[in-house]
Amino acid sequence: MKCGLRFQSLCQKRWSRSRATLNSRKFNRILRFAPPSGRLLFLVLTFVLFSGLKGASEGELVVFTQPGVSRIEKNFSERHLPAIQSLAAKLGLDLKVMNVKNGAPEDITVTPLVVFQNYRGRSVFQGRYASVDKLHNFIRIAQSIPLSSQTYSKKHVAIWRHGRAVVVAPIKITELAGSKQDDYSQDEFVKMARVAIMSGFSKFMPEETVEIGRTDRLFYMDFYPHRDEDGGFQVSLSLFSQFNCVQPVFKQFQTPVSGRWSDFESTFAAAGGLLEAEVFRQIETSDIGDGFTVVDLSVPVAGWETLGLTLPQRQEDKNHTVPPDLTLPTRWIVAKTNQNGSPRLHFRFPPPLDSYAGEATKLAGELVLSGPNSLAGATGWIEVKAGSVTLGDETLDQAVYSKMLQAHEHPLARFNLERVEVEDGSLQFGRLTRFNAYGVFELKGVAIPLAVRAQAEPFLDANGPAMRVVAAFSVRLMEKFNILGPDGPEPQNDTLDFYVDLLFRPAE
Repeated sequence: MKCGLRFQSLCQKRWSRSRATLNSRKFNRILRFAPPSGRLLFLVLTFVLFSGLKGASEGELVVFTQPGVSRIEKNFSERHLPAIQSLAAKLGLDLKVMNVKNGAPEDITVTPLVVFQNYRGRSVFQGRYASVDKLHNFIRIAQSIPLSSQTYSKKHVAIWRHGRAVVVAPIKITELAGSKQDDYSQDEFVKMARVAIMSGFSKFMPEETVEIGRTDRLFYMDFYPHRDEDGGFQVSLSLFSQFNCVQPVFKQFQTPVSGRWSDFESTFAAAGGLLEAEVFRQIETSDIGDGFTVVDLSVPVAGWETLGLTLPQRQEDKNHTVPPDLTLPTRWIVAKTNQNGSPRLHFRFPPPLDSYAGEATKLAGELVLSGPNSLAGATGWIEVKAGSVTLGDETLDQAVYSKMLQAHEHPLARFNLERVEVEDGSLQFGRLTRFNAYGVFELKGVAIPLAVRAQAEPFLDANGPAMRVVAAFSVRLMEKFNILGPDGPEPQNDTLDFYVDLLFRPAE
């Protein structure tokens, strides 16, 4: 009896701290009118509930740095670390900042690097440290489901081994545009182009297969060759961070690397050297979170426990077992708004005509997976109300509705997803899955085949499972849809770039 009274007293103390948070009169009525046995049961349940919530939020952030050794480290300490400290305080997490000069675990290859750990395990943040929102989502996932630390392999890439780190550069060469000779072979052309690109590198070397860990870094190099009828040859370029395959961190289309078709290898070599130099620049100066400093081979290897980074224990249940992995639903629908209120679909003409830009405010869509946790075989659709397209100017909007889109006759634009091409189709919470989507795009009653570069990332938020899908594509207006673009240089005045950023929720 005394034990029961002491427990009731303990629960009442916990309840008195929790009641202000709940702020509900219904709970007060329950306590007031319930019989003693029922009141005790209710207090027991409340104690368990809040113990569980407290346990779920336990953990710590570990930030590995090398103070003052580079511009990136200085920028991180002054601009980004304070934001991470504020986030940790807001979430009630301990924060430990570790200088790697005193030693670092073997798998810490670059800094700044953020790691979350709790009693369930340890997870490396793989994203731009400048994005606190991205870090917040990562923490929400890692608190419940530790992210995999397994390596994965890539074939036919260029790599740069620098200190402990491996910097990987996958190379993409698009099909030759423009004039082609009768004996042209795309396979032979790509093979020769890859060799030529590699010859332009000073530090990156070809590698048949490389194993990539969560702290290694990738930059995707894209080359777009074009041959003129008179034998001129140009290569346009773009460079993508591993953290965003839609928006390039660098592109060069207006002034491509130029030469002659008779010596296209030299042009590719120059283009390769240019993109390699841009990778170095991004590593050393990026302000958006793509920059880093490698951990030198001279830094002592020290275990997590040796550094005082033993996994925290769960106070309420030292023997708690990790719950099974969550299974993703197979049917998803587009949410009405994004988390941060950002545009879900916006568009613009390429520079120098990029002042012509706008967004579509009303859209719907569905994504159906062929099986749980897999993009392979996925189908779906996205539909946009043409009347919701706006450039922020009523006069321009009316011209767009009536002349360009003929919205009264064709009120909807639609993309039907028919096929997905993906190296690894598995979907995991907190991991970006890159894929190419193939389907049919319909505008003004005209349907064309369309290939879309995209990425998907499942995550957890306050409302449960969600999935963010980001994509980009371009269409030619006059050639395909008989739409006359603005005055300006070609082909910019006939090319419209679309950017899609959609939040999906499980269908009811």
